[in-house]
Amino acid sequence: MIFTILLFILSVSTSSDVVPITVGEIFSISASEKAEWRQGGMFVEITRIMDSRCPENTNCIWAGELSVEVKVVFEEVEELKILTVPAVGKRNSKSTVSIGDLELSFMGEPDNKLHKSSSTEDSPVRFEFVLEKEKGTGDK
Repeated sequence: MIFTILLFILSVSTSSDVVPITVGEIFSISASEKAEWRQGGMFVEITRIMDSRCPENTNCIWAGELSVEVKVVFEEVEELKILTVPAVGKRNSKSTVSIGDLELSFMGEPDNKLHKSSSTEDSPVRFEFVLEKEKGTGDK
């Protein structure tokens, strides 16, 4: 009985950290969360954040860029991917990698508030992604 209660508590506490992925829709995750596309059996999780963007109210020679390293598990294969967007024009730019007949795109962060973080610990910042079918592939 105690084992069953403990198992239930663990499953409830970990399930709240999983963000559902819907193909074609933007999803956002923080460094402490995992995203899951249940229909296709894919998990996406941020393993590292690299932010070289110029801080607000300073003058920089280079505007910098925002990168995330993500662990993608799809069809029982685990891969690390690095996705990078430039500091300026982030909504017009996205970084995309192919995974099977899908494309995972990183669009940055919606509020543009993270600066100089290279750690994933306790990052309250959310990062936006979208999972789409590759152009030219049919529906599954």
